[in-house]
Amino acid sequence: MARFQRGWLRVDPRKNGPTWVLRYYATREADGHRVEHKIAIGLVGNLPSESAAWAEVAKLRTLRSQWG
Repeated sequence: MARFQRGWLRVDPRKNGPTWVLRYYATREADGHRVEHKIAIGLVGNLPSESAAWAEVAKLRTLRSQWG
């Protein structure tokens, strides 16, 4: 069973402040290697809990269907 089917969230320090970042692996079609991607979800000040950040990820996934 895969551990991170949806990816995982981390808080990264950024210029605008601590930011929730979604990290996930995807297979690159050119050579078949698995590479890590990351997408900034929102500031910790706006999304204070991890569950709030996952809710935002769910909203983004309805707009962009590129994640598995």
